[in-house]
Amino acid sequence: VDHNYDLMITMDADGQLPAETLPKFIKAIEDGASLAVGNRIIKPRVCEKIFAFFASRLSSIRDPYCGMKAYCLKALKRNTFSQYNSIGTSLALEYIEQQLPCQNIDIEIKERDGESKFGGKLSSELKLFRSMIIGNFRLLKIRMNC
Repeated sequence: VDHNYDLMITMDADGQLPAETLPKFIKAIEDGASLAVGNRIIKPRVCEKIFAFFASRLSSIRDPYCGMKAYCLKALKRNTFSQYNSIGTSLALEYIEQQLPCQNIDIEIKERDGESKFGGKLSSELKLFRSMIIGNFRLLKIRMNC
């Protein structure tokens, strides 16, 4: 935003997300979407499945925890980012709050490179639980204001 870029792409660095699909994300923004969100066919954690379930019913996002997203920065109405240590998810919800157009792009994840920085299964679920609660609350609040 400070450098007046038109587009920003976020992507997890664990090797699971298919870089070859980046042109689809760029095209979605060029075609008028303000936000393009990857929709992983398999969501490995329970919190990811729960949040995806509610997000798909309360908003236009089907996989809010997917680490592959593209943002039209010209559509952004504020200059700050994360409110709960989940920059990509929080920023995507900002776009939904502003009722900006979103496109979901189905992707297949690959095997992870190395160990998860979130820790083991239980540890990662606990870390995601708080942001899932906050995210669902934000989506409910958005839905009730519509």
